[in-house]
Amino acid sequence: MCGIAGYVCDRGQARREVVDAQLRCQRHRGPDAEGAFVRGRGAVGQNRLAIIDVHGGDPPITDESGELAAVLNGEIYGFQGLRRALIDQGHRFATACDTEVIAHVAEHADPVALAATLDGMFAFAVWDARRERLVLGRDRLGKKPLYWHYGDGELVFASEIKGVLAHPRVPCELNQRAIPGYLAFGYVPTPGTFYRGIASLQAGHVLVFEPGGSPRIERYWSPPARAAGARRRPRRERPGELDRAATRVRSLLHDAVARRTVADVPVGAFLSGGVDSSAVVATLAQLSPTPIRTFTIGFDDKGFDERRYARMVAQRYRTDHHEFVVAPDAVALIERLIWHHDQPFGDSSAIPMYLLSELTREHVTVALCGDGGDELFAGYERFAAGVAAAPYGALPDAIHGGVTRALGALAGDAPAVGAGATHSRVAAVRRRAARAQRFAANAGRGMPDAYLEWISFVDAPTRTALTGSDDSDAHRAHRALFASTAGSATLDRVLDLNLRTYLLDDLLVKADRMTMAHGLELRSPLLDAELVAFAATLAPSLQLGGRVQLKRVLRRAVEPLVPREILARGKQGFGVPLDAWFRGPLRGHLSGMLGAPDASIRSHLRGDAVDALIASHLDGRANHGHALWTLLTLELFLSRQGW
Repeated sequence: MCGIAGYVCDRGQARREVVDAQLRCQRHRGPDAEGAFVRGRGAVGQNRLAIIDVHGGDPPITDESGELAAVLNGEIYGFQGLRRALIDQGHRFATACDTEVIAHVAEHADPVALAATLDGMFAFAVWDARRERLVLGRDRLGKKPLYWHYGDGELVFASEIKGVLAHPRVPCELNQRAIPGYLAFGYVPTPGTFYRGIASLQAGHVLVFEPGGSPRIERYWSPPARAAGARRRPRRERPGELDRAATRVRSLLHDAVARRTVADVPVGAFLSGGVDSSAVVATLAQLSPTPIRTFTIGFDDKGFDERRYARMVAQRYRTDHHEFVVAPDAVALIERLIWHHDQPFGDSSAIPMYLLSELTREHVTVALCGDGGDELFAGYERFAAGVAAAPYGALPDAIHGGVTRALGALAGDAPAVGAGATHSRVAAVRRRAARAQRFAANAGRGMPDAYLEWISFVDAPTRTALTGSDDSDAHRAHRALFASTAGSATLDRVLDLNLRTYLLDDLLVKADRMTMAHGLELRSPLLDAELVAFAATLAPSLQLGGRVQLKRVLRRAVEPLVPREILARGKQGFGVPLDAWFRGPLRGHLSGMLGAPDASIRSHLRGDAVDALIASHLDGRANHGHALWTLLTLELFLSRQGW
């Protein structure tokens, strides 16, 4: 894992104390060692979390000449084969760690070829003092973060924004244009950030900078559906096709898990009780000669608790199982969460992820997880909704109105305070009805606007009330991505859009920040490069079965591995009972911060709209838990920065 940082100046010499200041901000990412390479105009440094070659791989890592240094955040899978090939070519290695492979490949490969050679989750930097060239690279899906700033002839980079801001010449200024998109999606789409002049390097890209010039960004990889220019129309499923695809998925998952067990430190796994993490745990258990360690987070609210399903898997594979329960006072962590994210973050499941990572780190240094199953194999209801949007939208308006009203009645009023645990089944029915109502109310917008509204944290009318507009840079960016796959099947298009937006800027950001807050390395077998490529070849009918069977091929693939009860249950997600929390034990916390007349958020949004949102939720007229959490994290971020 680790953290990386550094800079290159246009004039003068780089200074060690500057990169040291950057690294101090990120020490949580790599508590085991710290080092920097400073030569001429450039400096690169690394906070190390020791996973491979624990005693011999401390930074900085250089080539034989000592004039080229590489720093790495992440892991390079299969680096041993690259290492052997380089040794055969005459390269001499001083360590057994994966970072050194990058240094030797960089001696001769151009930046695009360098990044394309690597398989793994990574953000790397190479400073070649002889050529006076800095190369930054980010992995294909963006599992590992990398931020940069360019100004006054200097380029500054780091794994976290705070590491960029630690450079004395980087200004700390609010990007006001980020707020509308954040309200919709709970994040700022890459390459944007909440800071003017600081950008996120896009996934699958490299950045090259030479003093005296300007940064040059090049793509080295595209998501398969787009790269292939896929124009697949729905077709009839061939006999035996599902079983053949399932067998291939199971084989690829086995290989992906095996690649991610390479470590010189203890390895465990997150276990949620869903299909994806259960399949990873089952595969890992089969590969391990000893019982594996598994870790689960839960809630007292039964409507959000999955511990009993996790126990089924733990008992079946006789794992060394650990559990932790999230209580409402966990929201007190919000200041810490913002510090680790460096920006507002609307996904409240960061709370259990943070606590789960803390629990896990007490036992292991590396954990495997099930992230990616929903993204590759169509595991979200919104994917099925995207396919259904066009035929539903073609129905008469009178039918639309009747369906919306009926679903609204079924959704009913919000549950009373404290009723979440007692009436969990009723609450679950109401949540499903509310989701269906949201589909019905927005399907007529057409794609991708209907899809964008389904995934919004703050709905369109509320965004308009808060900001005066329902549109944003983020919406335009999402529409452009959707337009780039015109001609493909609708399911392929929404899967591609989700991969390049929600996965990149929400799921992977949460996973990285919350695990690295505790120096825990998280690996995602279901986001393996070979699995990503194979999933892109699957016909839509293999992804979504009849009667909205989500993840059809993945479920078939893991049937021999996962208990039947888990395969049969619906998608639950890693949610937090915010609606009940904000009406109950967190009511005063909400009103005292967002409702305060001097709240910072009122300088950027309409105060009367904020008050109306709070009142509507507290008196039970609507459930606005996610919207209020989105505003609450924005308020704490703005007030912390004095904006």
